[in-house]
Amino acid sequence: MPLSAEVVGTTSKPFRHHVDLRWLLAYSAGLDDTAEAVFSPRPIAHPMFPVCLEWPVILDVRGLGLTADEARRGVHAGHDVTLHRPIRPGEDLETTATVVGVESGRAGAATWLRLTTTDAGGAVVVTTHQRNVMLGVPLVGEERFIDRPEPWSPVDEQADGRESVITIGPQDAHRYTECARIWNPIHTEWDASAAAGLPFMLLHGTATLARAVSAVDNLVGDGRRCVARITGRFAAPVPMPCALTISAHTDGRFDVRLPDGKAAITNGRVEWRESKA
Repeated sequence: MPLSAEVVGTTSKPFRHHVDLRWLLAYSAGLDDTAEAVFSPRPIAHPMFPVCLEWPVILDVRGLGLTADEARRGVHAGHDVTLHRPIRPGEDLETTATVVGVESGRAGAATWLRLTTTDAGGAVVVTTHQRNVMLGVPLVGEERFIDRPEPWSPVDEQADGRESVITIGPQDAHRYTECARIWNPIHTEWDASAAAGLPFMLLHGTATLARAVSAVDNLVGDGRRCVARITGRFAAPVPMPCALTISAHTDGRFDVRLPDGKAAITNGRVEWRESKA
């Protein structure tokens, strides 16, 4: 079945979560992230922790009139998250998803979701724009958008560059699945991965991005995880095990390369806030 442009405007039901300390610390532990800002007497969540809250609403709007087989072919292709403030343990947060755009491409139709997380007082804590490609699924109707991510500031072409290598272990997808509470069997079960047309079980895109953000913050930030915004395009799946090379610039630009030199994440960017408050 094709993806209809009429899905634009579709909104999920709200999902509420209590962010306890156990979940917050487990997420960072699943990434081998040991930042003092996370493991401290007054911890804050890893900047990519919002994906844990967003997964249920993504599933809620995932069908979009497609067959179960077509929905399984959805690939996370791009991510742009704005953290209006840090998340701390003990908070009750509510998240919704809205389909804000559709477009066609060579690989298949793509949807853009806006994921909004608010606190108990109704204030927006996180806004994420996520691009998903439905492999082999055509689009019916005109490409349409009702919202897009805010433009980024111009890059500094003279910014210094630095590199780091991170190791992905053979069980990292299993650890991430359980610590993040994000379960998609294409990352942990051979049969599910093969049914989705994948050549191997791959690491979650959000896990790759989260590890990259930690590395970038250590390389060119101050290591305090005072991140205000993150973006990146997923260019290739990450097999397990492997070693990834993170190339970062002092203006926050970064990319992630596979052992063969191919890009796993391109157009990466991190923006920092001045304090953790």
